[in-house]
Amino acid sequence: MADDSTVHVPVLMAEVLQALQPAAGRVFVDGTLGAGGHTRALADRVA
Repeated sequence: MADDSTVHVPVLMAEVLQALQPAAGRVFVDGTLGAGGHTRALADRVA
C-alpha cells in the first residue's frame, strides 16, 4: 500500500528544462506523468 505522507521530488529538473528549452508555441508530450513535477514545470514555461 502506498504511503500518502511521502512527497515525490522530481530529479534532474534543471537538466531536463535546460535540454528541452521549453517555450511558448512548442509541443511536449510527457509520457511519464508520475506525480506531475516535470509536467508542471514544462507547462509553467510554455503557458
